Amino acid sequence: MYIHSIKQRIYSRNSSERLLILGICVFILGSSFDHISTHYGLSLENVFETNSMVCTLRERGIWSLIEALTLVAGISGGLFILKIREKETYGLHSLYLAVGTYRMIAGFSNLIVISQVLF
Repeated sequence: MYIHSIKQRIYSRNSSERLLILGICVFILGSSFDHISTHYGLSLENVFETNSMVCTLRERGIWSLIEALTLVAGISGGLFILKIREKETYGLHSLYLAVGTYRMIAGFSNLIVISQVLF
């Protein structure tokens, strides 16, 4: 019954709101995939991180926390916009889609590195 309620809410939205929901989903999937693949890759021998910001955050032990906060801020920001805007989201979905796609590509790049190390 709860899933039916969510489905009904999504279908009752206009197209720009649906695009924003899609963008948020791509953002969540891309960010999660990048984080998980990076975490797994760094657990392997002969694999190291080239992003200095990630290296600094990992050294301080707050990398996963910052990733989680980024996800929470992104999701809550998008949902807040959905709540206060009645009709238009002003292209915000493009930002979510771009960031989510970029992180998804980074995750696939991590998978390529992992496969080269393992095989």
